[in-house]
Parts: sequence; C-alpha cells; structure tokens
Amino acid sequence: MRNQGVKAVAVSLLAGVILGGAALAGPLTLKEHRIAWSGAMPVQAHNGTLTPKAVDLAAGADGVIERLRVVLDMTSIANEDIKKEGSRKKLEAHLRSEDFFHVEKYPEATFEMKAYDGKMLSGVLTIRGISKDITVPATFNQGGDGHWTLETDFSFNRQEFNVNYQNRGLLGTAKNKLIADEVKVKVSLVFAGS
Repeated sequence: MRNQGVKAVAVSLLAGVILGGAALAGPLTLKEHRIAWSGAMPVQAHNGTLTPKAVDLAAGADGVIERLRVVLDMTSIANEDIKKEGSRKKLEAHLRSEDFFHVEKYPEATFEMKAYDGKMLSGVLTIRGISKDITVPATFNQGGDGHWTLETDFSFNRQEFNVNYQNRGLLGTAKNKLIADEVKVKVSLVFAGS
C-alpha cells in the first residue's frame, strides 16, 4: 500500500516534470515589437518602421528556436524622420506605390526560418514576391522577467527584390541610381510563453 503511494507520487512528479518541460517548449506570444528600417540618398537619409502582421515562433525548453515565421504588413510602412505631415505622408505613399514596394499587389513580406545556431539566423526573405536565402546575425535571450527577446540588425540589397524606382525613362533611371541599394533593418521582438 505504501509502495503504491510512493509510486503514485513519483508518477505525478514525473508527469509534472514532463508537462512542465512541454509547457516551456512551444509557441511564444509576441508582446512587443520594433522593426525599424533606414535607407539613404547622397543628400539625405530616411528611417521608419514596419508592423508585423503575424509572428509564429516556437522554442524548446532549452531556449533553442524551433520555428520562426514573420509576416510583415507592408501597408504599415511609416516614416519617422520627416516632421512635416504632408511631406511625410507623400514619402510613405511613394514607398507603398508601384515605384517601390507596390503594397497593393504585394501587401506582405515574409521571413521563414531554416536554421538558427545561436548566433546566425538563416531563412528565406520574400519581398515583392521575390524570395532570397539570407543569413543574418541574431540573438535570442531570456530576460530576468521571463520574457524572451529576439534581436537582429542586418541589411539587404533592395535591387535583388525589384524594389527600385519603377518609373521608366532616363529620369526614373537617374533617380534610382541616387538611392543606396542597401536597406538597413533592425528588429527587436519580445515574447512571453503561451
């Protein structure tokens, strides 16, 4: 009788450990985000933000990322450096237009993880319907409050995704050459366990 009680307690503890571990592993809930971009021309630079439409991240109990998919709402592209509202809205409309990200046709951009080794994050970035393999430095750490933070700071070549001044003719070509090819992106995503 006593052995049965000990066995029952042992089974309960084991189940608690297993279920507790399972509870730590799995999908995490996005709590905070900042996705910042910057681009430059010879005489000026612009910067702003994008809003994620969906973020699917799952991690093991050991803190290893098992799955990551980020969907960006390209219609949310916003500028932060232009203070005059009319000028800011004009630039935002231009970035959303066919000249650049063509958000009417391509309202989303995505990143789908292939691998993460604790330092480098590899996956497929899709912008304007064009997919490219990328590998970027990234950190995924747990803070003292139990939240997890994923951060990366990288750049991509906009020309590889057909993000260029689409206006035809010499004027369009000249304007496109004035814009730096590299777009810088800085990402900070904060998650809590589900």
